[in-house]
Amino acid sequence: MSTWWQTKTMIDIIKEYPEQISSFEELVAELKTKNDGLLTLTSTAISKYCFLNQLLVGFQAEFNNLNQHLQDRYSNYYVDTMPLFLGENDISFDLYSINFDKIAKLFRNFKIMRP
Repeated sequence: MSTWWQTKTMIDIIKEYPEQISSFEELVAELKTKNDGLLTLTSTAISKYCFLNQLLVGFQAEFNNLNQHLQDRYSNYYVDTMPLFLGENDISFDLYSINFDKIAKLFRNFKIMRP
């Protein structure tokens, strides 16, 4: 899975899904309206956004590969079952609002305070 994390978890939405930019902007706007700055998306909501769905599908493929590898390796134990189970609604994405303006201000203050 480490290869997947290194190669498949970054998506250039402008290059790969330019038609989804307005959807991304709507998602960010919705996230900003949350008081706690948290938005949780499950499979149905994730599938509305191609860029998030790509992450979901890629993760599920890697999960299935791992599951198959475990079943093959321990075939005497997992005869009729798979070692791991991941239901359709068991995956959710937690999106957090990041206030980049506040971070930039903190960083500027930190630079001023440093000798």
